[in-house]
Amino acid sequence: MPENRIRHRRSGCCWSFGLLFSLVLLIYSNTFQSAWHLDDYQNIVINSRVQIEDLSPQTLSQAIQPPVYNRIWRPVSFLTFALNWYLAPQSVFGFHLVNIVLHALTSWALFLTVLRLLDAPVLKDRFAGSQYLIALMSAVLWAVNPIQTQAVTYIVQRMTLLATFFYVLSMLCYIQARLSKAGSGRWFYFFGCALSFVLAIGSKEIAATLPIALILVETVFFQDLSDPGVRKKMLIVFAAGAAGIVLLGSILFLRGNPLSVLNGYRTVDFSPLQRLMTQARVLVLYITQVFYPTPQRLSIEHDVDISTSLMTPWTTLPALLIVCGIVLLGLILLRRRPLLGFAITFFFLNHAIESTVIPLELVFEHRNYLPTLFVFTPVAIGFKWVFDYYQSKNRLLYFIVAGFFCLLIFWLGTGTYLRNYAWQTERTLWTDAAGKAPGMSRPLSSLAWAVYEKNGRYGQALLFYQKALQLKMHRKYRRASLYNNIANIYFLLGDYRSAEEHWQRAIKLNPKSPNYPYHLAVMLHRQGQRDRALVLLDRVLARRPAEFNYLNLRGIILLHQGERHQALVNFKKCIRLFPERPLGYIHAGAALAALAAPLQAEFLFKYARKLAPDDPMTLLRLVDVNLQTGDMREAEIYLHTLFAKSSPYDIIKYLKKLSGEPYFMSGSQNLLLDTLAERFRKTGNDVSLLEWSGSGTSPQ
Repeated sequence: MPENRIRHRRSGCCWSFGLLFSLVLLIYSNTFQSAWHLDDYQNIVINSRVQIEDLSPQTLSQAIQPPVYNRIWRPVSFLTFALNWYLAPQSVFGFHLVNIVLHALTSWALFLTVLRLLDAPVLKDRFAGSQYLIALMSAVLWAVNPIQTQAVTYIVQRMTLLATFFYVLSMLCYIQARLSKAGSGRWFYFFGCALSFVLAIGSKEIAATLPIALILVETVFFQDLSDPGVRKKMLIVFAAGAAGIVLLGSILFLRGNPLSVLNGYRTVDFSPLQRLMTQARVLVLYITQVFYPTPQRLSIEHDVDISTSLMTPWTTLPALLIVCGIVLLGLILLRRRPLLGFAITFFFLNHAIESTVIPLELVFEHRNYLPTLFVFTPVAIGFKWVFDYYQSKNRLLYFIVAGFFCLLIFWLGTGTYLRNYAWQTERTLWTDAAGKAPGMSRPLSSLAWAVYEKNGRYGQALLFYQKALQLKMHRKYRRASLYNNIANIYFLLGDYRSAEEHWQRAIKLNPKSPNYPYHLAVMLHRQGQRDRALVLLDRVLARRPAEFNYLNLRGIILLHQGERHQALVNFKKCIRLFPERPLGYIHAGAALAALAAPLQAEFLFKYARKLAPDDPMTLLRLVDVNLQTGDMREAEIYLHTLFAKSSPYDIIKYLKKLSGEPYFMSGSQNLLLDTLAERFRKTGNDVSLLEWSGSGTSPQ
């Protein structure tokens, strides 16, 4: 390639990045303050592991551990969440900014990949002089399509963004290596291909199809498929690659048992065959959304009936025929129309994980982010052909077609911008979903929680939960979860009879859940029905002896019943099984204080403070225990820190809670109150604030 052509292409690549970045930033500019949603809470908002305060190796190694798995899982994604939190804790702005930048980078990587793919031997000279425009149109159509909004604006779907970015980067490195001359530079690109694959798998498991995609690229664009020998060889490579992916995936993600992926069917109300049939209809829905992505057709929830037979619903068989026909067409076109055949095959290949038999949620639009990468390349080629045809035949029609393409980009970008408004708050997201999927339970139950229950509007929340119980849900235990939410509201309203009734229903529907018996036991404990609570706790602990909440609550109940030694046994077990949780040390210290062992209690309180340095309740306990031992200097230090970190009203609240602990009424109460009163006077606060009732809630 002549030097001036290289310089021209480099300049074009830089200009294309500026264009793509500007377009993406513009159409996603209304998302920077969009709220947390759904899995954002579990993976980020309440996941203490990613809420880091330093960048030490130990902290970062903990950050890549997900909140619900005892193994490394998507470490690249969790590492980025941790770094985001470190730079701007609790701020959604930084998380959205990173997602938008990733989307822009992926669209540019797609542009570069298509650009180099058009130089592959099978395509060489077919698009001479048009590569740049085709690649740019392809990337723009993909980047601005509203179907991508769920992947970009839903924060936790950064997992999908990262996996797709490294996926396409790996493809780019492979194509570049194959187009490069033999030498160190070529091996550098192969190394980049392998590294990107590792990073993609470390972001999300959907990248497991990458080896097959690379074999497909090699077969379609670098091999002569007219040779029967080549076809036979590549078929063997395909089979070996597929077997290798299954083996590697089962080792990395399924602990060596590929069939364990079907365990999830225990929690859904459809079979693998029913899901496979249903997904044919879902795939047809996805295809129509990709090519007609109006905001009115996009939603976080879709009302999809399960296909129980080929004719129930009647659209099942036609959908299966359409999907099979398109897949067959794609395979046939791999020789004659390689780019079109590749785009079709790539789309279905990358739906093979999330849109076949794995028992995931039936529909999620972000699943199209990776599969649609090359869908718009044939569309861009079609536009370029029409441009070239009318440029010489009819200039007016040429400008009309060019104007239509610009309007198409404007329409898609506007659709993306408008769709993003639905993601602004939980109310807007679930109100939108409730209108588009009125027969589904989740939108109403989500509105009940996010809009009403969280804001103390319990009456409205109950109405929404009760209506949600009458609607469709495809998860077996979602109904149990609704009963649990209803029970919790009745508990907060003081209707303990109704609360117990609904918790019993939840337990009956999902007897293996540890949450519902625990909530019921907490209520029984607070009602004073501690013997019933202990029976409930012992029943679960016989089946699950390592449940922290159950052991901890059992110890608290025993402490209230005066069984201090037995309570201490439970708290010690909490510490042994969960040494990273401060609550075990705190309550073990409370038990030791009740056993008149303040020095040992102080040791445990200090250790708890190391795990949770800013916990005011721990500081108050340390003040109390040091007053008991007569160490006024230590008590003064903790008292100073307590007042520095808490307002007077908060201190009164903590004191009321502490008063509910059995050991606290051991005679140190007046000494602690006098000490606090003196501190209140010194800081100019109203001493009368300390005139509290002395009744509090026991620690949980």
